[in-house]
Amino acid sequence: MTSTTGGGARAAEASARHLLGIRVENVENLQAKLSKDFSAETWGFRQYRDIGDEVLRAVTSHEVLGSCDALVTNLCEARLHEEAFSAVHGSGMSMASPPTDETIRDLWRLKAEVVAFFRAFGSALDCLAAVAIGVVRVPRPLHRASFSWLTDERQTDSLLRGLADEHADALNDFLALVKDECQGASGDWLDWGLEMRNALMHRARHTSIELSRPRESGLIVVVSDPASLASMTKHDLYFVRHPWLSNMEYMALGSLEEALLREPAWQTMRGLAEFLGGFVERAAESLCNVWQAVDSGKSERKGMWNGLQDCSLSEHEARATIVYFHAAPATRPA
Repeated sequence: MTSTTGGGARAAEASARHLLGIRVENVENLQAKLSKDFSAETWGFRQYRDIGDEVLRAVTSHEVLGSCDALVTNLCEARLHEEAFSAVHGSGMSMASPPTDETIRDLWRLKAEVVAFFRAFGSALDCLAAVAIGVVRVPRPLHRASFSWLTDERQTDSLLRGLADEHADALNDFLALVKDECQGASGDWLDWGLEMRNALMHRARHTSIELSRPRESGLIVVVSDPASLASMTKHDLYFVRHPWLSNMEYMALGSLEEALLREPAWQTMRGLAEFLGGFVERAAESLCNVWQAVDSGKSERKGMWNGLQDCSLSEHEARATIVYFHAAPATRPA
């Protein structure tokens, strides 16, 4: 739901994001531009005035604004889950035999944070796709927004052929940014992160692999009881290199080097969070330019567009929308 917090609360949220190490100045700028154009008098965005159905215009506008808010929320959640993973993991996992109840619970918590992190990672990208659809006015339904669509050249090429030149240029510029990101030095991480999200959400889980952490001191520890050595040795969780493989295919790979990434899971999650934040900022800057160009009259979007195409509103939804847009100004987005 679109944020209705006042200026003080928004400042507090920005401060909290700063403490998390999340920099979203361009996203905040885009949020500000969208909120400024959002009006009860025009039933949503002024830029959407060519959507003749007021209720549909209102819901579409609200969905785009809400997707922009959700984008920031998912970035924060990804960072929080990455931090929670590191907090539980600490200086490494103990592999004492037999495992204690506490050890088992910690391992479950680690796995839960991994799943939650990749859920937020994928959701942030899907929300970015929804915002792009709304800002560029891509003839795609918002409620089916998926980042994978932005990387499917067969679908995007088909859409580009059906748009006016100026409109096609705006979409093509944004798609070029996405393509550069996918084919750049960090592109493998983008594909891998989405595959990992899909595997964790929709497939059987892979067998967990924990590898012992090298001793930095180089000391050789001599003990009389092997079990005590096991409890002293710390381990790191490692992610699989090919999330799309089935568990049996993954276990049948010839070596650990082929099966696993070369860095521990906490390091992979931290790198993904940083990459995601940087990519979202670059994308938000591009979308700000598109919105501003239309706002200033330098560009225009001709023809009817409905971001909720193929999605009919119920009488209840329509009535709720009318009530919302006739509510007190304090309950509407600033």
